[in-house]
Amino acid sequence: MINSKINILYCLDETRKDYARHLWVSLLSLLDTNRENQLNIYILSAKLSGENKAELERLVADYWQKITIYLGEHIIPEDIEKLLIRKDIYYSRPLAMFYRIFWWNVFPDITDRILYLDCDTMVLKDLKQFYNTDFGDASIVWAKDCPATDYERKLHLKLKTYINSGVLLMNRKIIDTNWANEVKKVNEWYKNLIKFPDMDYINIIFQDKIKVVWNENNRLLTWERKFDWNNTTIIHTIKKPRVSPSLQPKSVVKLYNSYLTQTKWKSYIKQQKATVKSYLLRLFEKISVGLISLWYKLWKDRWAYLGASFCDAIFWILLWLKKKVKK
Repeated sequence: MINSKINILYCLDETRKDYARHLWVSLLSLLDTNRENQLNIYILSAKLSGENKAELERLVADYWQKITIYLGEHIIPEDIEKLLIRKDIYYSRPLAMFYRIFWWNVFPDITDRILYLDCDTMVLKDLKQFYNTDFGDASIVWAKDCPATDYERKLHLKLKTYINSGVLLMNRKIIDTNWANEVKKVNEWYKNLIKFPDMDYINIIFQDKIKVVWNENNRLLTWERKFDWNNTTIIHTIKKPRVSPSLQPKSVVKLYNSYLTQTKWKSYIKQQKATVKSYLLRLFEKISVGLISLWYKLWKDRWAYLGASFCDAIFWILLWLKKKVKK
């Protein structure tokens, strides 16, 4: 019996390391926990191999669900794309990070709402309740990001909180936004304040059109190592276990690997076993995360963001030194 129709969106840049692997795990978790729902899965990608495209279609078909894959270079309107390309602040981040808010440009058949999921998420249970959240006057429903109050003030956000864009429930109202004008204003007014472009643009443009929900719909595991499985809908690993599974709860790594064994990347599990190199990497990561957590506990407000950045810098310096010593 079909309970609910749910539109799901993933955006994939296959050239980015590990993203395809994580998409398979996320997709499997979604299909496994939402068997009684009618899933319409949409994937936006500028580059996707024919082999992976065929495998995605076959995987979704095995669960009797529907998938639509859009491949193309012009997902974002050309006039807006020119405004978004700012290598001075975006470094090597791909344009694909903006695809999540331009789904309406290539999928006009979606007339109601769509749920965007980052590739490094896993769905733990039926999405029906979250998906049917009442928007009210909002355009987007989303959850809070990790604490970064000083950064929030720098961006002068009306909502007084910073929202993570890894899980976005969006309705068709977003197409009423004058995108070219809004992006231009953000570029002019915020200039070098923008550090996380995919999230910053959304936080700034939609700050008065947001409905905030509880974090069980986007559990950020970098900051919440202990959580209630029964009251969690979506977990968001934020690059882990991409870099080091040991930083995540063992139960999360076990779940990730259980889905990974069903993919062509199952050999990756063996690579997670401890070696001297991986042990040092995990040790440095734990030190970095520990220092960040301590800093937040001691200085929750003004110096939190600066402290986190400082601790993160220590980790990357140690990692760079380790590589130099090895050479």
